[in-house]
Amino acid sequence: MIMSYTIDKWKSRWINSILEYFLFIKIAEKPRYGGELIVYARDLISEDIKIPTVYSILNRSVQSNFLEEFNKEEKDINTRGIPRRYYRLTVDGRNYLEEIKKEVSFRLSLLEDLNNYNIDLKVIL
Repeated sequence: MIMSYTIDKWKSRWINSILEYFLFIKIAEKPRYGGELIVYARDLISEDIKIPTVYSILNRSVQSNFLEEFNKEEKDINTRGIPRRYYRLTVDGRNYLEEIKKEVSFRLSLLEDLNNYNIDLKVIL
């Protein structure tokens, strides 16, 4: 039971990190609204992603000045005429995304080396 709990917590932290990265990538393409981001996240990452988890990341990112919220004035086909709150990256958010990309690339390389047992664990820390 303890092992399952520990693995579940590890998976949750891993998915949340991937989810934040994914959300920033999708928002960098164009402004997006929360429901749209949830659908993408569930399709591409995991169906188990919870709505509050996505909005927690979005709200924290707005508070950190990485994202900006705005209401979209025009009503398009995607929103079926319902006004939506959209998110777009700020300059700080774009810089943050670039740093995340570098970190992800570095960590993926470390994971590959670790899986091949060719890593000095001091490099990770």
